[in-house]
Amino acid sequence: MPKSLKFKIILSSAACVLTVGVLSNVYLYSYLAGIITEKADNIDILNLQTVQTRLNSGLEELSSLGSLCAYDLDVARGMRNERMQTVEQTRTVLRAQNALQRYLGAHSAVERYVTRLIAFNDSGVRAQAVARAFNKTSDVDRVTRSDVFKLLLKNGWQQIVMLAPSIGDGRASVVVLRRVYEIPAAVQRGWVYIEMDCAFISDTLSLYLPGSIFVADEGGNVVPAGFAGLPEAFEPEDLKNENTLTQDGRIYKIQSAPLLYAGLRLYSRADVTFLSADSNAILFTTVVIVLTSLTVSLVFAVLLGNIITKPLNRLTRQLKRLAENEFIRDPAIEKGGDEIADVGRTVNEMTDSINILLRETEEMHYRQKNDEIALLQSQVNPHFLYNTLDSIRWMAVIQKSAGIEKAVRSLSNLLKNLAKGVGDKITLEEELSLLKDYMDTQSVRFMELLEFKDCVPARLRDFLIVKFSLQPLVENAIFHGIVPKGECGGISVEAAEDGDYLLIFVEDNGIGMSPDEIAALFASPQNPHPKGMAGIGVSNVDERLKLVYGKECGLSYESEPGKFTRATVRIRKEARDV
Repeated sequence: MPKSLKFKIILSSAACVLTVGVLSNVYLYSYLAGIITEKADNIDILNLQTVQTRLNSGLEELSSLGSLCAYDLDVARGMRNERMQTVEQTRTVLRAQNALQRYLGAHSAVERYVTRLIAFNDSGVRAQAVARAFNKTSDVDRVTRSDVFKLLLKNGWQQIVMLAPSIGDGRASVVVLRRVYEIPAAVQRGWVYIEMDCAFISDTLSLYLPGSIFVADEGGNVVPAGFAGLPEAFEPEDLKNENTLTQDGRIYKIQSAPLLYAGLRLYSRADVTFLSADSNAILFTTVVIVLTSLTVSLVFAVLLGNIITKPLNRLTRQLKRLAENEFIRDPAIEKGGDEIADVGRTVNEMTDSINILLRETEEMHYRQKNDEIALLQSQVNPHFLYNTLDSIRWMAVIQKSAGIEKAVRSLSNLLKNLAKGVGDKITLEEELSLLKDYMDTQSVRFMELLEFKDCVPARLRDFLIVKFSLQPLVENAIFHGIVPKGECGGISVEAAEDGDYLLIFVEDNGIGMSPDEIAALFASPQNPHPKGMAGIGVSNVDERLKLVYGKECGLSYESEPGKFTRATVRIRKEARDV
């Protein structure tokens, strides 16, 4: 027990409190006066924070209402119309209006204070929710002529929330103006304009003592104007000194807090006249208590520093090292028999556990990566062997000797490389050689239907690539691009550098693909042609590249139906070891 941290803290605290308590009894009256002052300040601050939270919550809800309306799809579609001549155009505007009404009804905290909620576009098409004010056909024109609208256009802002005159009766209102965007195209379709009556502010402040809390704009003018409870002699200039204010022989303490929007600020005005009495005596008492407490605190701070802070500092340094991924045990943090030493032992045990976990995680990740890569490899499709051998047989019958040697050699090269596995990395030169062997076997089947071009620059051919990454893409181009076209077609392979990445392009001039067809290529890992060479689909290639090179690498497609399809392979540049 004597060595425990709890015992040390209790003993030190008791000694400190006892010493300060004995000295403070001499000045008890003055001390209590100080407490009363502090409590009064705390209550005033609490009231200020409570009102600030309520007003900010309402302003946040008003801003949220504007955001929801501005990014709603129905509102954006309604604002597409340049005029309302057809039934469908009218329906889209009605749906926009219903959306505005629905959002307004969902924001109960500000619903009864919102006087206008309008969505409109530059062509004059508008949709209005039913709010407190009576909607007029001239509302949109008044908004576009307002200073708020001009200020938003001048600065190019997306949104503005400010205090401005109402477009209806000119009374001060909180105004929200936002641009309407159509998602995901991010095209501006129009504007959303919201007015909220400043009665929201006065209703909130009416729950407190009149004149004790009020709101003013950047010029110091009270909002709303004429708010009850402030003296007639009150001037905006009085707020410049946010410490004290003297009026009618009374002393007031002024504190303020900013509101989120509209350039408004919340002020509290607390009467502290009675607290200022006997200020000299209170000051003297305060000085004595502060000096006494400071002296005693310094003495015990030194003692507590030797007892507590040293092991805590050692423990903090060890935790910082752990945060910087330095997982090394520190026997010094285990010294002593108190709770800090127990924490130190726990930290060292955690360090050992993290080291073990890191090793296990690294081994597991390595095994998992190898297993996933091995799982993504595919075996040669028997249909391919049958078709190729059958083609060779017919070539032998028809030509007797012309293309047999070339086809058999190419097929032999492919089979040898497949037998070695497809998870290794080879140079791009070797990958293109395998691709040429594959195209030689395909030329036997399709005669003069295929034309293959290797346009890869010589300087890029020594970079490494996972074996058989390009063959499935060429096979996809043949069976889904060239063959359905029914006439001679071409396939080209090009490459380029992009910083630390190598880009390889496989392009054909076949029938092209629609966006849905491209999406289907990545939808299932088993999407090769049934008579192709291997069971490796486009999505398999993409996943294999991501496993080897990282999530930012992989495969992408672009196509124009009837013209071309281009597959882009993105991998990290990796030079061959010399």
